[in-house]
Amino acid sequence: MNLLKIEKYHILILVILSLMLFFWKINAIPLTDGDSAFYAKVAKNIVETGNWLTMHYGDPNTIIDKPPMFMWLTAASFKIFGINDFAISFWHSIFALAIIIITYQFSRLLFNSQIAFISSLVLLTNAQFFYLARSPLLDIPLTLFTLLAVYMFYLYERSGKLSYFYLMPVFTALGILTKGPVGLALPALTIFIYLIVKKVKLPAFKHILGTTLLFFALLLPWYIAEYLVLGQRFLDVLVSYNFGRYIMPVDSIGSEATKSLPISPQYDFYSYFFQVIVLMIPWSGFIYPAFYYAYKRKENILPVIFSLSVVLFFSLSLNYKVSRYILPAFPAISIIIGKLIYDSLKNENKSAAKLSIISFWFNLIVILPALLISTINLYNSFSRIGEYYLPLFMPFISVISLSLFTGSIFGLLKRSNTAFSSLISISICSYLILGFSASIYVPKLIPIRDFCNKIDRMARSSDAVCQYRGTDAHFMIYYSKHSVIFIKNKQKMIDLILSGKKVYCITENKEAYKELKGLLKSRIRPLEESANYTLFTNNQ
Repeated sequence: MNLLKIEKYHILILVILSLMLFFWKINAIPLTDGDSAFYAKVAKNIVETGNWLTMHYGDPNTIIDKPPMFMWLTAASFKIFGINDFAISFWHSIFALAIIIITYQFSRLLFNSQIAFISSLVLLTNAQFFYLARSPLLDIPLTLFTLLAVYMFYLYERSGKLSYFYLMPVFTALGILTKGPVGLALPALTIFIYLIVKKVKLPAFKHILGTTLLFFALLLPWYIAEYLVLGQRFLDVLVSYNFGRYIMPVDSIGSEATKSLPISPQYDFYSYFFQVIVLMIPWSGFIYPAFYYAYKRKENILPVIFSLSVVLFFSLSLNYKVSRYILPAFPAISIIIGKLIYDSLKNENKSAAKLSIISFWFNLIVILPALLISTINLYNSFSRIGEYYLPLFMPFISVISLSLFTGSIFGLLKRSNTAFSSLISISICSYLILGFSASIYVPKLIPIRDFCNKIDRMARSSDAVCQYRGTDAHFMIYYSKHSVIFIKNKQKMIDLILSGKKVYCITENKEAYKELKGLLKSRIRPLEESANYTLFTNNQ
């Protein structure tokens, strides 16, 4: 049975695969990104305080620089499912599934159902989308709302129905309420360029005015309410963090050592054009041949404009070139790749077949060796310092490498159907293996959730709970039921241990703990160790 030709199964298959990849084991894997823990703590504070207007993390005087939409959704799921990791990821996984389905519908409208199915599978099986679909950050929701805004505009162009035109500002406003002005910049830039290139006729001025008023009616209430509560400070944070960061990074990132270095802008305009090759594994080799094919054919340029608008927008920024920022381009890139794959499978276009061969060669002689070198480096780096890294990553890397090798060999032998089936099916297996491995080894590599649960069972309200050293304490602040003190200074840590209070502390820095142990001897003792982390207490 050729599933490409049986349209009635497409959505069902995509939903089943999305549920497998995006929902399985999400409660078993603790948070792995500090930003996720930050947003989760803000949502937790909403539930505990009942204040749904002003976002608070710790200090009530500190203004959160992100809009509230994602925190609202997380707080709502906390209300429904309780405060746990499943609730954090619930809406996020739903949005990832929705992106896959909207990509299918968008591509089907642009081309046909078979291209749509291939495009959605390409998106579903690329490494960056899988990772971010499992990481509750703001990028998946932003991608969904950006995609929906552009899709609504295209539906309006195709049908002339004003209802679609009026839905466009709805999703744009939701994008801004999710991640700030970038929620407007990405769809607006895409649609603006498309309007110029395609000379699309807009509706009457009264409808443009109507959509503008609807946009502000949805967007402004929260901003106005926050300004009335917080005053000028709110505007200062809004401008500096949401506009100023485009021309100058405002946050330090990286290790504890690098966070103390001066913040410098990044001028490497080209960075994302290289990053995307790694991020789109196992479809890396198809990216630029597919863009070339789309440019030469000029059948429907909206996906090209959409993807390039996103990548160029972030490339021009002097902020950090963080890989996840360009995720909104991935649905359009997947559609472009899907079109090339479909035409090469049909064997009716010699150019598509030749470009697919080039893509397979690129995967085989560039991406696969790079992946193998990375595997060797991984082994050399982690085999001596941690027993959990290798069983977490090695099975996944081995299977995804097998996907690249098998798909490329079949492709070069001109067995295209088998090649693409191998890339898709073996990649899916690799992600399921990674999800299973992560559920076992990530809690051991990042044991803060389990350590905090242990502290909560032992500590009294009068005891001191702290994190010593590290880049931030977001994980501990979210998972702990106690107020957490974040200590970087050695002398302050010693003073707290000798203060007469019972102290429970987590550190990721084994050398720092050994140094304290050497100085304080029997005054401190470890309660539990896992990977690089130590949970210790003082003897009172």
